[in-house]
Amino acid sequence: MDMTLTNQTNTANRGLLGICLMQVFSMIGFMYVFSLMTLYCTQAFHLTDHQAYTLFAAYGAIIFGCPLFGGYLGDNFFGHKRATLYAIPIQTIAILLMAISNLHIFYAAVAIFAVGTCLQVPNLYCLVGELFPITHPKRQHAFILAYIAVNIGGVIATSSAGFLSQHLGYPITFIIGAILNSGGFLGYLLLNELQGEKKFSLSQKFYGTILLWLAIPLCIMAFHFPEICNALILAFGLIITVFLIFYSFRLEASKRKKLRVFLFITWISIGFGALFVMTPTVLTLFIERNVYRELFGITIPTPTIMAINSLIIVILGPFLGIRNKQIKSEADASFKLSCGILLMGLSYLILVAGIYFSGALGFIGLFWIVLCYIAQAIAELYVNPIGYSLSHSLAPQGMEASLLGFFQLGSGIASVLMSYFSTMTSKLEGQINPHITNPMYLKAFANYGSITILLGVFSLIALKIFFGSYAKQRNL
Repeated sequence: MDMTLTNQTNTANRGLLGICLMQVFSMIGFMYVFSLMTLYCTQAFHLTDHQAYTLFAAYGAIIFGCPLFGGYLGDNFFGHKRATLYAIPIQTIAILLMAISNLHIFYAAVAIFAVGTCLQVPNLYCLVGELFPITHPKRQHAFILAYIAVNIGGVIATSSAGFLSQHLGYPITFIIGAILNSGGFLGYLLLNELQGEKKFSLSQKFYGTILLWLAIPLCIMAFHFPEICNALILAFGLIITVFLIFYSFRLEASKRKKLRVFLFITWISIGFGALFVMTPTVLTLFIERNVYRELFGITIPTPTIMAINSLIIVILGPFLGIRNKQIKSEADASFKLSCGILLMGLSYLILVAGIYFSGALGFIGLFWIVLCYIAQAIAELYVNPIGYSLSHSLAPQGMEASLLGFFQLGSGIASVLMSYFSTMTSKLEGQINPHITNPMYLKAFANYGSITILLGVFSLIALKIFFGSYAKQRNL
């Protein structure tokens, strides 16, 4: 019995290692696209700030919103493990296409990449959830380690993308990103030891493949009409929410309440997500134009500065992971998530202070950006991995990957909201003088931060009330 348990644990640990390797390599490719997209659009294709924000919002809406579709394919056509395998070559081909400096090809490449990512994300996190039972002490830690692996890839990508694009150009940088992205196959080899995945017939896999490829032209159309895409993603999120509310009435009381608290957590996390998605858009252009980036006589490329966030997560992640081993219930996890939302709001108030104390030329010091990223990194560790873990544990049986995809859809909706909120920072289109733009950014960041802090306080109070009543009901 003990030997069987030991073997199961060893297999789970090897599976976790494989998942982490896949996370590292896939995140390198993802962050090359994520960190360079806004600058690539404004510098190579000469789009305006607002056009770049709107395009990125459509990209974010799809890449964060459509994992619901990828989770559905994994649950019903491919299986979670096979779905993650299919995603690797799709993403790699897409990044290679981005090396062609043509806007229409770029739209197609981003669409293909979005489909591959949507297939990978919910199914990969579902595999993490299947490694250990819900009550296993290593479960929360496994999600934290998987998220740390994401940020190791993020550190590698963001620390290199800026210098590579500056010295070699965007096409060569994307080719390097594609080669590194294909390294995810190494991690998949370790997943072959995982047993118990549901088998699907050849016809099911065939129909799933058709659905997968039909999604690509739809995504291409979305990038050509980003405003319509953003409105549809928002409407889709509302429709799915209403459906799940009605579906919850079919469940027994305890499962019904758990599904509803999942919906609440998803929507409350959108406030976090809206500010998180501003990092590669509004914050990227703010750092490019309003931050003093000289260090020891070297001008640090803006995408490289984004590596601070991922580096802090890699450093602090193991310590927070140890603390998260102490999470005994869904109520404890929800408390951490609410604290993460509060920290995200605080990160933007830190930027307000930085603008207030800006130098004579109007540039703010890099110190304030570092403080901002420290707060955002801790917020990420409290919101994203714990959010994925809660989504898996609160989901009805058989809907785990689909609801993980829906939780990710919240980030897609947040991307849409970002495109609306970002208009506060694009009123002075084309103006790069910090003295002129600082008041605009100060007002916008103050609004972002204060509203998000209020949202975090509301989340703390509401979840405390819910889990208090839920615990009393279970003890009756």
